[in-house]
Amino acid sequence: MYKIKEPYTTAMYLLKHVITRSMGVPSKTFPKCKDASIINCSFKTYGGTVTTTSNEKDVNGLLAVVDTANVETWYNPDITSDCRLAFDDDNQYEIIGAPENVSMRNKTMKIKVKKVMGNA
Repeated sequence: MYKIKEPYTTAMYLLKHVITRSMGVPSKTFPKCKDASIINCSFKTYGGTVTTTSNEKDVNGLLAVVDTANVETWYNPDITSDCRLAFDDDNQYEIIGAPENVSMRNKTMKIKVKKVMGNA
């Protein structure tokens, strides 16, 4: 049986997307943190992940650092891969892949996230 290693003491906002249509074109927007629900979790970063793309390396030799983190929280079926987790409106993290339902027991979830930079 899976045991929780750390208490869920970090509060984060769960931002669920809203699809709006403008001139028939759908666009995905996220609400402000003040309008979102709060979840308690454990949040661990590992210094980011260094990535290179062939275009950047060939043209400018640039490296991009993507801030990634692991989040663990109580099971919540509202948390899906198209949601975001945030500390505030400037620090938002998008979910990578699908949240993992640990041992399929609907008790805890593990989520891998990466920081949203700029106006993404």
